Order: sequence, then structure tokens, then C-alpha cells
Amino acid sequence: LYVRHCGGSCGLLVENPCKNEVKMNFHQDIVAAYKVALQKAVSELFLTGESFYYLSLVVDENGLPPVFSAWSRESFFAACKQMDDEQALWMKWSYSDSPYFEFGAVYFAEANELWQSKGGIDDFITDDWIEELAKRVNSLEKCFAELDADGFFSGMVKRTSLMINVETTPPTEEDTQRAQRLNPPEAIKEWLEEAAKDMRRLGKTEQ
Repeated sequence: LYVRHCGGSCGLLVENPCKNEVKMNFHQDIVAAYKVALQKAVSELFLTGESFYYLSLVVDENGLPPVFSAWSRESFFAACKQMDDEQALWMKWSYSDSPYFEFGAVYFAEANELWQSKGGIDDFITDDWIEELAKRVNSLEKCFAELDADGFFSGMVKRTSLMINVETTPPTEEDTQRAQRLNPPEAIKEWLEEAAKDMRRLGKTEQ
């Protein structure tokens, strides 16, 4: 709030219109900033010549900036040579175990500053934070969706062989719903069949 003077003699307490504008534009700016960052990071990623099957932005519940991760067939096979089938299956979809975890971090620096400018979990009451985090995750989903609609991903790889997603940690059922919205069925067939075998990915524990 700020004081606006009327005719030099009275002071009215009114809401700062600039603050409203910031509130209105924040999530739109998130979309724009992360679209640019994703384009740069993914473009560099595919210069490796590897066959990527998984691209994800991962968001934690405390509001830290999202982290980009990816897996290629080549990097997966190299990583799981000494593993049994169960370990390899977990590794295949583990964003944090990928050699491409935090790939292209320099491209996300400006977007991450914007993300942090509105604070995190400690800056909101619980219900407000849950709503705010959902809006930010939805904004990241929109980044992927718009790039996909523009043909960005299909211009580099057969779209049905690439899964894109925004994932949360701890994971929830909404991660699966988001994957289904963002991808053609063929692109997530393996993920649905294999990741479902480990209920930790859905934030559940064995009964």
C-alpha cells in the first residue's frame, strides 16, 4: 500500500497498482522465462547426438527453483551396466541419478531468479503456498506444452519416443496426469508400465 495525495492536502491509502501488475504478470513471466531456458538447454543437449527419451523439470515442495534433467538411451545403458534388473528399472526414470541432472544450469539462472523473487514455502501461509506452488507447476507445464505445439521437440526427435514432463518431489498422482496431458500415449507407455512398479514414484508406500 502507498499514500496518494489529493490536491496536496489529503492522504488516501490505496493499493499500489504496480504491485497488482506484478501479481498478474508473475506466472506469465515464468512461462516466458522457462521457455527460453528450455529451448537453449534442450538444443544443446541434442547436440550430443544421443537418443533422448526423457526430459523433465523437477519442482520440490519447498519452492526451490525447478531443476532440469534428462536421460538418453546411451547414458542409461552406460549407467546400468553393473546393475540388476530392478536397480536398472529404477535408474531409468530417476531424474536425480542421470548424468544430465542440472544440465544447462547456466541457461536457467535468469528464470530461477524470477522464480525466487516471489519467495517460497516460508513466505506463505500453508493454503496459499499450496495454491501458489500449483500455479508455478502449471506454468512450467505450459512451457512444455507451448514448445511442443510449436514443433520444437518433434523437430529434433520422433515425438512418440520422447517423454516430457514436470515432476514434483515428493511425487504425486498429478505427475502422471500431467505426463498424459503433455505426451502422445506412445511416448509414455514405458514410463506408465515401468514406473508404476515402484509406488514411490506416486508418493505411496506399500500396504
